Amino acid sequence: MPRSVATENPHMPSPLITRAGALSVMCGLVLDACGKRMPSIGIGSKNFAEELLLGEMYARLLEHAGLPVQRKLNLGGTNIAMASIVRGEIDIYPEYTGTALLTQLKLAPLHDRAAVYQTVRREYRDRYHLTWLDPAPMNDTQALATTTQNAQRLHLFTLSECARLAP
Repeated sequence: MPRSVATENPHMPSPLITRAGALSVMCGLVLDACGKRMPSIGIGSKNFAEELLLGEMYARLLEHAGLPVQRKLNLGGTNIAMASIVRGEIDIYPEYTGTALLTQLKLAPLHDRAAVYQTVRREYRDRYHLTWLDPAPMNDTQALATTTQNAQRLHLFTLSECARLAP
């Protein structure tokens, strides 16, 4: 049975959700109307501040919609969170498409965010029977900063120029 993953843009986590989790959400609305109890949706997250906050946000949004949630936040790194969703221990967790591409799938970097998303979506479906949801409307771009004087003195205006100074 295929499973689902939710994503966001190449540098931003999105909810990774199993098919069972998606069905639980849909069925929960129907069962709630019938007065029947549904199993809780397992919300996971990795073990750093942004992921903990996103996991908690997903949990609260689902609870606000009247769905039962079981929090399994602070799991650890990508490998632990991914293993948890593949084993069915959680139903959803936020993940970065860039991390999925490089760390989990071990594919070459891509510079077009739509291409990253489509590649990750296809590969997770084919390899893990997981489906990425639509990207979130935010970005987690990384950057380096230095003073203007330092940049001029060392001629540092691009990451490539920083690399030439690295040991």
